[in-house]
Amino acid sequence: MHHLTFLNFDTNLIQTSNPFNSQFILSDPLRKIKKIYLKSVELPINFYNVRPNFNSFSLTLYKASSPTAFKSFTITVDNNNYKTIADLFNVLNGQMYGITMTGFTPSDVPYFSVNADNTITLSNTNPDLRFKLSSSNFLTQILGFTNTFSTYVNTVTSARIYNLNYDNYLSIYCPTIPHKSSGCYNQLMTFKIPFNASSGSIFYTAENISYSHYVEISDDSFILNNLQIQVYDQFNNLLDNNGMNWSFTLAFES
Repeated sequence: MHHLTFLNFDTNLIQTSNPFNSQFILSDPLRKIKKIYLKSVELPINFYNVRPNFNSFSLTLYKASSPTAFKSFTITVDNNNYKTIADLFNVLNGQMYGITMTGFTPSDVPYFSVNADNTITLSNTNPDLRFKLSSSNFLTQILGFTNTFSTYVNTVTSARIYNLNYDNYLSIYCPTIPHKSSGCYNQLMTFKIPFNASSGSIFYTAENISYSHYVEISDDSFILNNLQIQVYDQFNNLLDNNGMNWSFTLAFES
């Protein structure tokens, strides 16, 4: 006969510098665990949509007339939660305005704009100054530039529409628990939680009768003394919730 032990974990009750990378010490170790079920998650959303690995890109400027010249730049946008494309462009185009190249003024450099169909265009008006982008997560996931950049141009439009809310799901990962993999492509995943919330809101999910989320323990001798918990985005990047605490409930079947 199977036995279920329910435990609630709350980062408010422990000391941690990052609630998305925390460790809980169990007062009573659990033995002979067969399965672990994710029963509920209560998660205030305070991580940024523009964040490390999703906040920069590189471009190279090319002076076409003789003598020709090249100059490369890396543009980094301030980490923040940008709720509108206008908010993002106020910061992004401010960074573009700071680009300098001998023989050209700030009005000659390319700037970003949004089109009626929600695609993004980067363009400039001086035919003597051309540019080429280098692909990055910021360009592809947020601005929609899934294009291949092989030539120097005066204008380029994204292949798809921009998306400020590109996080489709979060991954809860327990690195110290031996379990059968829950993800493919080497994802750090123990439990996958669909994501449909926005910054400033509280994400809540609970197990329902049509879907039970669990992992099977692969080591019969495993004893759970402590639980390390990490939260990743779908691209295997450890998230930072900027100090906001969260809680979740697990059920242990033995």
